[in-house]
Amino acid sequence: MTATYRTASVGRPRLVDPERYHVSFWGSLRAEIRKMTTLRSFWITAIVTVSLYTLIILGIAKAFDEFGDGPRQIPAGVISYGVSFIGMLVVVIGILPVTNEYSANTMRTTALASPKRPSAFLAKMTAVFVACGVVNLVLVTLAFLALRFGSGTPVLLENGNGRSLVMFWLALTLTALMSAGFGYVVRSTAGGMTAAFVFLYVTNGFSLVPSAWVRDTLSDYLPTNVMQAMAQADRTGGLVESGDLSWSAALAVWVIYTLVVTAIGFTRYNRSDI
Repeated sequence: MTATYRTASVGRPRLVDPERYHVSFWGSLRAEIRKMTTLRSFWITAIVTVSLYTLIILGIAKAFDEFGDGPRQIPAGVISYGVSFIGMLVVVIGILPVTNEYSANTMRTTALASPKRPSAFLAKMTAVFVACGVVNLVLVTLAFLALRFGSGTPVLLENGNGRSLVMFWLALTLTALMSAGFGYVVRSTAGGMTAAFVFLYVTNGFSLVPSAWVRDTLSDYLPTNVMQAMAQADRTGGLVESGDLSWSAALAVWVIYTLVVTAIGFTRYNRSDI
């Protein structure tokens, strides 16, 4: 089945296939990825994040090479130990694709192009996961190479160190997704970043409360401690285990945190005027 329309410039009827040009999730996803990859601030923040962390890991590797006491393996979990630190920049990467549309007033155009808001929201969040996942994969790869060649020794992947790299990648990518959810909730870059930083870092202030329940239970579920526990290597891997939360339990908690924030963001986007 085809439809026709007449262009003003040529004046000749053209045939348009509605099956080809209808709004679809995959079309929306391609559009969202294209918008992200043409956003200058996204690339600037991504390059700064990857470069900064690679240089930090290179410095650690050089120190290991200089002060090490012989040829031994350096744990790959060294890379994941700074997950809560580099997460600050990943927050910015995740939030910009959402808040930039609100600040530039192009979110209305997105809603008109894809009238079904659940589909548009899913396309945006999928694009954030894919794009930020690629950035984080580049970060892990370059950090691993810096650790290997900077230290001049083999990198230990056993004893949970290899798994810690995967969890490091996943923790950062889910953090970006969570940040996008904060962007939908607050709808401004400054406000969204503030909300994300308060949740991720300022909540650590609860650990100062002189309470046995806070010290023994709540502190394990504070966001930065969950991230650290999620990306930890085993005790035999040469790194200190974070609290009493296992990496698998921390993964479940972090997924729940991400789902809750994104659900609130979706509710705000779906039920409020743009």
